[in-house]
Amino acid sequence: MKKCFAFLLFINCQILIFGQSGFQFETQKSKIVIPFQLINNLIFIPMEVNGIKLNFLLDSGVDETILLSLDDKEAIGFKNVQKIKLKGLGSNEAIEGLKSSNNTLSFKGLVDKNHDVYIVLDQSFNFSSHIGIPVNGIIGYNFFKNNTVEINYSKKKLFVYKDSEKLRTKLKKYASSPITMERNKPYLVANVALNNHEIPSKLLIDIGNSDAVWLFENKGKNITIPNVNFEDFLGKGFSGDINGFRAKISKIKIDNFEFNDPIASFPDSISIKSVNKVQDRVGSIGGEILKRFDFIFDYSNQKIYFKKSHYYDDEFTYNRSGIELQN
Repeated sequence: MKKCFAFLLFINCQILIFGQSGFQFETQKSKIVIPFQLINNLIFIPMEVNGIKLNFLLDSGVDETILLSLDDKEAIGFKNVQKIKLKGLGSNEAIEGLKSSNNTLSFKGLVDKNHDVYIVLDQSFNFSSHIGIPVNGIIGYNFFKNNTVEINYSKKKLFVYKDSEKLRTKLKKYASSPITMERNKPYLVANVALNNHEIPSKLLIDIGNSDAVWLFENKGKNITIPNVNFEDFLGKGFSGDINGFRAKISKIKIDNFEFNDPIASFPDSISIKSVNKVQDRVGSIGGEILKRFDFIFDYSNQKIYFKKSHYYDDEFTYNRSGIELQN
């Protein structure tokens, strides 16, 4: 796994949003299919913003829609623009941005005509060159909130469903687990084993994090960095670089599915000082583990459904050579 792909994916915009209607079906079909690109455990989908085609990272770890790496903002025709501050992971202060309301975002057959977007003005905050394709933004909660969404890593497709009998029949083939929706983000409880302790751990389900698992040091919960570790750059947030340590942990268990020796990331306290944590959260579970399942997210009923994907038996690896190739 390339180090840079934990890049900007941990955003905490401290702004309350009201009145968004979310994505609605504009078709009589009961299901919409959206192919995606899977690059270093991250999902990228096409989307139109006010009629302009862009590429977005799909990220369940953010609640707002973020735009960045835009060469020509004027062409998009943003509406009702105001200046704001954006703050997230990293060691520095908040950065300037813009908020624009009443925008139209659309996929094929899905549309939201009253969508707020947040625009990053700092053009150095750009990870298209690291991914290998243009990446213009990030979308999270607003994509999931109105409809049931299947992420099929095996087929590299998203399936967005209306409530239907066909879907209920399909769910019988999946394992299921309750989730909690807190501040518009999904959380589950998994068992994490490290340093001879097995710990029930509340984790953010973060498909926009390319790593296997992030853990926040907490001696009271027996979450400490294993003795065998190495210091590393973990990623980049709105507030600067995210540094910390990486180490193998004994295992992580989700329902009856168990993974041995995953590589965990431990961000340092300075990098996460701006994170507005929910109660009892100890970290995040990311794409290196999530891609091993095909998921169905049902935010409205606070449940996820999952079964093994083609990636289930992949080894956990990490690039420590310092060599990265780009086209």
